[in-house]
Amino acid sequence: MKLKGINSFEQHAEKIVVGVAGAAALGIVALQFLHQPNMVTVGKSALPVKPAEAFVPVEAAAEALQGKLNAEVTSFPEVPKLTLVDRLAGGFAASGGPKSRAIAMGNPPSITIDAATQVASDTFGLPSVPPAVNVAAAAFQSTISPIEQVRNTELAALLPPQQPFDKAAVSVEGTFNGLTLREALAADPDGDGPMSPIPTSWWRDPLDRGNDLLQVVGVELERQTVTNADGSSGGNKTVLISGMPGRTDVLKLWRESVAAAGDVGPMLEQIWSTTDLIQRPDYYASIAGPEWIPPSEVEDVTADSSDDRMNERDLRADQADRAKLVDLDARILRAPDAKANDRRDNRDDRPPPPPSRGGKGLTGGGADRQDPREKDRDNGPTRQVLERQRAALVANMERRRERLKSRGVEVAAAASETAPLTAAPHLGLLDNPEVKVWGHDVTAERGAVYRYRLRVVTNNPLFGRSLQPTQARLAAENTIAAPWSDWSAPVTVLPSEYYFVTSAESRSDITPRPRATAELFVYYYGFYRKASVSLEPGDKLMATAKLPELKFADMDLLKADPSAELAPLPGAASPRDPGPGGGGGKGLMPGGPSPRGGRGEGAPAPTGEPRTSDPILTIAAPKERAMMVDATFLDVAQAPTAPSEVAGADRTRYFAVLRNSAGQLVTRLAEVERSQGFYGQFEASAKAGLTQGVPVVLPEAERQFVPKPREPRSKPPEEGGGGGGGG
Repeated sequence: MKLKGINSFEQHAEKIVVGVAGAAALGIVALQFLHQPNMVTVGKSALPVKPAEAFVPVEAAAEALQGKLNAEVTSFPEVPKLTLVDRLAGGFAASGGPKSRAIAMGNPPSITIDAATQVASDTFGLPSVPPAVNVAAAAFQSTISPIEQVRNTELAALLPPQQPFDKAAVSVEGTFNGLTLREALAADPDGDGPMSPIPTSWWRDPLDRGNDLLQVVGVELERQTVTNADGSSGGNKTVLISGMPGRTDVLKLWRESVAAAGDVGPMLEQIWSTTDLIQRPDYYASIAGPEWIPPSEVEDVTADSSDDRMNERDLRADQADRAKLVDLDARILRAPDAKANDRRDNRDDRPPPPPSRGGKGLTGGGADRQDPREKDRDNGPTRQVLERQRAALVANMERRRERLKSRGVEVAAAASETAPLTAAPHLGLLDNPEVKVWGHDVTAERGAVYRYRLRVVTNNPLFGRSLQPTQARLAAENTIAAPWSDWSAPVTVLPSEYYFVTSAESRSDITPRPRATAELFVYYYGFYRKASVSLEPGDKLMATAKLPELKFADMDLLKADPSAELAPLPGAASPRDPGPGGGGGKGLMPGGPSPRGGRGEGAPAPTGEPRTSDPILTIAAPKERAMMVDATFLDVAQAPTAPSEVAGADRTRYFAVLRNSAGQLVTRLAEVERSQGFYGQFEASAKAGLTQGVPVVLPEAERQFVPKPREPRSKPPEEGGGGGGGG
């Protein structure tokens, strides 16, 4: 039967839909086998893998790692080579890390152990660091090397903008007693009280080399202004002088870097190698001007410096040293021999336990305990330490006798004195009764009057120790500051320009106007330059001084190549070469002078004259120097004259009246101007500057030999010895 109104397509539409859907499903299933199957990515691999192969990359990585673990190491990474700057800044030792050290443990305090930490059962007192004594301050001025100006930006800010780089500064020196500090460390802080002395192994060198575990980590200066540069009162204003600009401040580095007990050892190793540069820092390298010498060796121009007075002083010192020598010889005979007994200075040096109370031991019962170390315990330095002190004392006595001999006084050597004249052996800090320390104030203002005091700062032997909770504050600070020393005598920083009135005449029939003459001094290129000028009322003090043939450095060349050096002097000694047995420092403080800095290798001649042969000093300097002092001559006034007992001996004296830069009236008595103590300094400097730059021609016989350098002043004569230092 034929369906009415329904065509063939409509009759079979559902069959067509089912057929198409089935064909599509078959196509999708076929694609899974005929085309690329599903892929997965394993880990950080860039290539996908089939799901069935997902574990293959994991197995390969595991096998590679196992192979590395089983492989034998045939080479190791090279230990990085660190410069001294890197080691000090990072607190590392020379090997790039802390070195193992064999420290004799001595007899440490008893330890109470609980579940948390180990705490010392004994209580201790903070050691008393003695103050420095015999503080002396001296002004110094020279022409700083252009190399310093280029390399040291902090110093350059304090120098003139153009050459020559003339600079005035003040050096301050004192004497520190290391033996007194040692006695304070070894002493019982409260006698029979509950406190105990600090264990010797906490502060003494275990190998008796002088590298004790307590060292000076800094020297601080304090300045008090007596008179300002303009003549007004300074009001006794005090200022703490920080380290030298451009040099590493070791004290600041210690305080910031040593945060735990483990930081102490590596930093101490750097302190040992730079002891001299911490206690006695070099002054900046100079190319002109006088040689820097320690303040204690600077003669006071206002004091009685006659030969008789100096001889009397040296003879008294010689007698005192003879008594010291006799005492040392007696102590050497009684002292133990470190080599014979294989002794270490921190071995069994701790005092015995305090006596028991009421016949009972400290543990509460039993008889008094006998300290097993009582028979052989050492209560003082070893024979070797005392012998080093003796050698230093003998060398100092010999130097003094040489000075006396140069002034015509012969002094026979002491009967017990047999040591030859040699460099004083190095004494450790705690074995040296007279350690010289000094610092430099380069911020001092010309014309001002100051006085100074100083103090040493040591590391704290209790720092980082597990002490009783009540003493935790003693272990918190990593430094101990000594008390401030007494103030030095006032020191005047010489002005860069000065004048002396040498004559004054009033009006007369011959001279209708008052007249005066003056000598002008202006500091230029390491020396004062002198010129004379005639004055009439209203004249400014100005003149022109002739200069020797001088050379400036090519600053463009130096800035392009800061590593350039001035030509070395033949036969010059290294600034830190103490000679056989000489003392102390072996390293160079980071930020310090270059190898030619101070007065060492390649340093200027002792007179401080720049050498025309230096390849850097190539630019001709001016032939003359315009000099002007900001003062105006006004008039001449008669000075009051005391009546003389001799008839006809009275004569008229005149004051020169001037107005200074501040508008004040100043009077100068011509007759006494040249007798002032400072006049000799100005005059001597001006005479030395006349031959500046003139090469010294040696006789032919001397040219074949290296000139013998004079004994460096960088090592002041120390009564008890000690390391060298200074510029």
